[in-house]
Amino acid sequence: MDLLHLVTPRADRLLSYVRGAQDGDARDTHQARVAARRLAEALALTGTAGRRLERDVRDLRQALGATRELDVSRLIFDHAALEHRWSKEAVQLVRRYLEAKRVRRHDKVAGTLANVSVSRLRRRIRDVGDYASAFPAAKLSPRLRARVKKRERDLREAVKRAGAVYDIDKLHDVRIAVKKLRYTLELAQDVFGPRWSRQLTALKGQQGLLGHLHDLQVLVRHIRTLEGELVSQRGPIADAMTVIRRDLDAESRVLHGRWLKLAKAKGK
Repeated sequence: MDLLHLVTPRADRLLSYVRGAQDGDARDTHQARVAARRLAEALALTGTAGRRLERDVRDLRQALGATRELDVSRLIFDHAALEHRWSKEAVQLVRRYLEAKRVRRHDKVAGTLANVSVSRLRRRIRDVGDYASAFPAAKLSPRLRARVKKRERDLREAVKRAGAVYDIDKLHDVRIAVKKLRYTLELAQDVFGPRWSRQLTALKGQQGLLGHLHDLQVLVRHIRTLEGELVSQRGPIADAMTVIRRDLDAESRVLHGRWLKLAKAKGK
């Protein structure tokens, strides 16, 4: 497979979801973010030729992520509220807070997404396609192998930095490194064949676990912000909010423990 056929289908997939994402469709927003990440890994193989398109894709992904995180936070909170015997008043307070924040975030992001020019994306994709179609096939394999090694090294270093400490920022770096290696290995499979199937399955599992952990951490951060906005830091509502935050934080730490076991087993 040549470089053109690595870039084109990933670009087409992103374009297929952009309109729905601009209209606020939750599923298309999620799919567009994933497609943007996969396309970014393919564009990395084009060097400077894909730099402008890479920036457009990155900006689009970041704009989509702002709304997506709050959608996920609401879903996770609703699910957790069914499992815990939390104060009904506190639960309603959190729900109203998350919904109001999502509306404000959506209004802000909607303006950004409205300015995304699909025609410009298509034009830049064509430009990159012209470059990719002329790219020598003999140069693709070594460039892709070097990319795989870099992504593997980045993940090892991120895991090493994270260590066994529950550090939100370092765990976030591990999650991103897992994603990037997974999507780079998908490119490698297209070129070299399914020799990384087992590793991809393991990475997908790690990504799912770390993703859920990240989503819980984001939700806990929202809860902390809401606690800080309460008029009084004492009383039944404040106490109930503390219970909610502690329960969610405890679940996050359980997931962290599960990830540590996975990382330790992989390191053996």
